[in-house]
Amino acid sequence: MLSRSGNLEPKLSGSLAGRLLVAWGLCVGLLLAAATIWYIVTSRRVAINDAVREMRNDALMLAGEQDRMLQAVDVVQFGLIEHMREIGIDAPEALEQRMTSKAEYQNLRDRIAGLSYITTLAVCDPDGNLLNFSSAWPPPQLKGSDLDLFGKMTALGASPTFISEPLRSKINREWIIYFSRRFEAADGRLIGFVLATIQIGYFERFYARLPLTGGGAYSLYRRDGVLIARYPHFDPAVGTTYAGTANFQHLLAALDDGVVRLTSIFDDKDRLSVPHATSHFPLFIEVSDTMESILAAWMEDVRILVATTALQRPRCWNC
Repeated sequence: MLSRSGNLEPKLSGSLAGRLLVAWGLCVGLLLAAATIWYIVTSRRVAINDAVREMRNDALMLAGEQDRMLQAVDVVQFGLIEHMREIGIDAPEALEQRMTSKAEYQNLRDRIAGLSYITTLAVCDPDGNLLNFSSAWPPPQLKGSDLDLFGKMTALGASPTFISEPLRSKINREWIIYFSRRFEAADGRLIGFVLATIQIGYFERFYARLPLTGGGAYSLYRRDGVLIARYPHFDPAVGTTYAGTANFQHLLAALDDGVVRLTSIFDDKDRLSVPHATSHFPLFIEVSDTMESILAAWMEDVRILVATTALQRPRCWNC
């Protein structure tokens, strides 16, 4: 009897030890799985937060750059208006008499000589008819009826400045915008307009110099929904109004401190977007990137981690 009991004890001890090892292996496996899931979820959040921080920095920088560029145009236009006042222009008739000379053509050219993004500086009468501009002498006969911006700038309560929707240049067919300013007499009477022409390509070339991931994009909008520029360029969208879309309303609601996840109306991709407004003009920048691009490095890490974890688990079962 004693010998039989003595023989059972090692078997029972071995069986218990085996069960404990199995239980230990299960615990290790569960802990490893939990740690893996925690790391996957946490690292995904970190990847998204890092991308949003970078996009916010880019949006802030671009909004500031566009604002300073347009302020420089403002300075040029104010300088020209001050010059016209100094030479005694206080009525539309005086504007036509004194601003149509070749000397004033050269004056216009000199004022934008150091600003490559201003392709043309022009002076127009109250009806929008071209009197003089910096691109050629003598100037062509261009009528104000060709541009609807003059109608908007002569309306009751019109803003002193206006940024047009993108238009095709009649000279080279490239996309341009007009930055226009009213020239008024001391009593508020309209004397004429000062126009600066800016090529859309300038914005796109500037955006192209910035670091860009495979799915990244930069867009410049007017606050009324008109798309002025986008990089990478998407020609059918330029000049289109998106104010009525849910995406645009979400961007407006998130201006300056928000982030929006949306399906792009340009490429139907799942994107994160960060919008930021310019300080002095009715424009805003949208910086966006696809979720696929944002999470590409994270996905690769996850694949490696899952594969490594799967190789480790059999060792725990057999330890």
